Amino acid sequence: MYPTERQFEFWLKRREGKKNVEIAQEYNITKQAVGKALQTADKKILKSLIEMARANRIEIRHIDEEKGFLSGRSTQLNRNAVIFFSKRHGMQVWYEHTGDCSTCGQVKKCTEILTELAGELGITIRITNPSKDAETIFEVVP
Repeated sequence: MYPTERQFEFWLKRREGKKNVEIAQEYNITKQAVGKALQTADKKILKSLIEMARANRIEIRHIDEEKGFLSGRSTQLNRNAVIFFSKRHGMQVWYEHTGDCSTCGQVKKCTEILTELAGELGITIRITNPSKDAETIFEVVP
């Protein structure tokens, strides 16, 4: 259950650091309307994060629906995991691991996703090896 497009827009703006009153002014609506939309978005995002954790057998350690993050541990893989919402890529699940990305056909896609996620979170990272560089994101997420 994802937020509506408008709720998601408000949610992204808040994650970027905008206050409800600023979002309200931008859309020419009341601050209360923004607050209500954000509460609904948070509930939907929370539910989606929990459902994704259950589907991937991830024991939940921390959830921040306002930032769109869930951290935990995969019981199946015995690895730390992060589930997050990305503006462009929707919901993503990342497992902490050390791999040889130079031999993987997905390195370009992983680099793109990590770069965009870092940008959305205001983190500066230069991706050279996605599995290694993702550690920066694991350090930021509780």
